[in-house]
Amino acid sequence: MVPALLNHLNIRHVSLASHSCGAIYLLNTLYHMPQILLPSAPTVILLAPWVHPSKSSVGLLHTASILPAKLVKGSIRAVPYLSTSVIPVFQKPLAFLSSSLPKSAPKIEQTNGGPTRAQRFQTECGQSEKDRDAVFNYIMKVFFAENTSGAADEALLCLKSEGTSWGVCEDYTIYVGTLAEKLCGQHFSAKLSVHAIFSGKDFMIGSGGMKYFDDCWKREDVKDVISYESDEHMRSTHDSVATPEDGLVGLFLKDLRERVVAANANSN
Repeated sequence: MVPALLNHLNIRHVSLASHSCGAIYLLNTLYHMPQILLPSAPTVILLAPWVHPSKSSVGLLHTASILPAKLVKGSIRAVPYLSTSVIPVFQKPLAFLSSSLPKSAPKIEQTNGGPTRAQRFQTECGQSEKDRDAVFNYIMKVFFAENTSGAADEALLCLKSEGTSWGVCEDYTIYVGTLAEKLCGQHFSAKLSVHAIFSGKDFMIGSGGMKYFDDCWKREDVKDVISYESDEHMRSTHDSVATPEDGLVGLFLKDLRERVVAANANSN
């Protein structure tokens, strides 16, 4: 599908970026089609790349990964019913009870003197936080009104349940070495740049998952063809690391543009 789309758009070269479990698709695309990367500045960016619970040691997800696939599917498919039928029944009584309880102090976002999350969203997207919340709530409403079997299937893929496969990146350690061997046959004028951006509050892969991912790529035997770096942004979560208000997407796009411009200047 990727070659057909690029051909339709008349685009010869791209850089690749992914978020969370999108890393599985990106790494397979990278291995099978490295020629779509810009030869002068081949670049891959992974935001909060997914790591299997057996490697990250995140307790709850590790437990989920060994559950029967039917149980995992059933749990996910129950979410629309709970969100549209069960939860609304309890919303009014819960709201009544909460209104009768003492009010807690207003939550103040710790920004260390910098802009608040709402201010960052206003700057990056030109919308208020209220507008953002309204859009998000509408998206969730539409999402749960549809068939969620696709979400269940993706969850099974992430957990490697029911015979699912991650293709060539089944094991990241093996994958990096195999990718390096394949890249030796590519006509790149620069090393492949792989940049991982982790969130400091990532309960999906945890610190164990970050270390495992780093260790897979920081190998002496691949440094001649792959340049790897990683950053950890403490204010982000696994999901928010890819949102506009955190500003990371804008930063890596700016960095990518500068990298491409510099590569083109050096080739002329």
